[in-house]
Amino acid sequence: TLVSFTMGFGYNKVADLNYRNRAYWGDGDVTIGEFFAEQMYGFNPSALSSSADPFRNKNIYTDEWGGVLAYQTYFIDPAMDSNNTFLGGYNVTGVPLENRVNSQLSMESYGSVGEYDFSMGFNFGNILYVGTTLGVQDIEQTIYLNYLEEYVGASGAEQMSYSLYSPRVSNYGSGINFKIGAILRPISALRIGVAYHSPTVVSLTRDYKTELETSFANGDTYLGESLVNSYTYDYTSPSKLLLGASLTIANRAIISVDYDKVWYGNMRMKTD
Repeated sequence: TLVSFTMGFGYNKVADLNYRNRAYWGDGDVTIGEFFAEQMYGFNPSALSSSADPFRNKNIYTDEWGGVLAYQTYFIDPAMDSNNTFLGGYNVTGVPLENRVNSQLSMESYGSVGEYDFSMGFNFGNILYVGTTLGVQDIEQTIYLNYLEEYVGASGAEQMSYSLYSPRVSNYGSGINFKIGAILRPISALRIGVAYHSPTVVSLTRDYKTELETSFANGDTYLGESLVNSYTYDYTSPSKLLLGASLTIANRAIISVDYDKVWYGNMRMKTD
């Protein structure tokens, strides 16, 4: 017979995604402009101008958007050849870089993963206890990256003073899972338990955009901004089985055994 029935509601913060990191290094002899120049190798400069709408160009991948912005903000310039190569650096005339590049990188993350639980418990004759939980997860994270280069001793109209590259990535969505478990107490000293945790089925949206600002020694400043690249993807976490038993001996000792099995092979991820 049903002795009692209980309902419950709870909230659990599964993950705290608030953190920040910073790194500094000085007197370097390389610049991210050289990386952007390599990214754009083989592209006709006409495909990188704002009027060409390069952020909708299927041949330019999202991770190459920094190179597009570098061209639009005069960070890189086409080389004087027919191979669609580019020169990158704070001296766009091709003069070798001085060994005076000061760099700093900051990363700031904001967000969390929280789970709302709706639970029910049943007590049958003080012998069998059954519980179920429906979990709904709320997921949100935004990461801000800022990479700054300062060029010491820059002078002249074509010398850059600094560049600031600022990507931003946001992930947000929700997940749902189900748990069910039972405890059997055939005698007062013995408890046998079993539980199953279903996979958490998660649907997320990822937004990505980036900006690049360049400033020259003569005071000219340029700002480039990409579109927002957005897509959704789904994944499922592994399911879990939990088994356990405990025996109380003369109210003086407890012997317990627990066994967990996790099906990592059932994890899935898919996206368009």
